[in-house]
Amino acid sequence: LLEAKANRELGNAPFAEKREAYRKSTFAITRKLAEDYDCWTPEKLQARQRWMARQARSIWSISF
Repeated sequence: LLEAKANRELGNAPFAEKREAYRKSTFAITRKLAEDYDCWTPEKLQARQRWMARQARSIWSISF
């Protein structure tokens, strides 16, 4: 997630260029991206996907 204006301005720029915008984001989850990763690789993308899936399960779990 990135604010619309910053997202438009950065477009498909590399992670290294976007990282500072992520760090300044008003979205905590986006700031975490800048804090946790110094570069962006397929392995790090997979790790983040797994983390986000765990977060979603814990937030939206339904007890029967």
